[in-house]
Amino acid sequence: MTDPDTAIGERLAAVETDIRHILNDTARIAHIESSVARIENVFDRQQKERFDAGLARIANIINKETTAVYVTCGAVIVWIVAMLF
Repeated sequence: MTDPDTAIGERLAAVETDIRHILNDTARIAHIESSVARIENVFDRQQKERFDAGLARIANIINKETTAVYVTCGAVIVWIVAMLF
């Protein structure tokens, strides 16, 4: 009911009736629930992908830092050996 001349109370009653029809329709409720479940699955999948990407970034940082430590230790060992001889 979009007629502006219709009283607000009548329009609200019409909306309320529409909502009741929607909520009383089991098929629509199931459709809404399945739509929500699909949205939740997409959200969960995206969150998991973001989490996995974050873990990969952390692993890369650790690998780079570890490599840098090994290179530094190697350089120190070479320096010590050079100083000894």
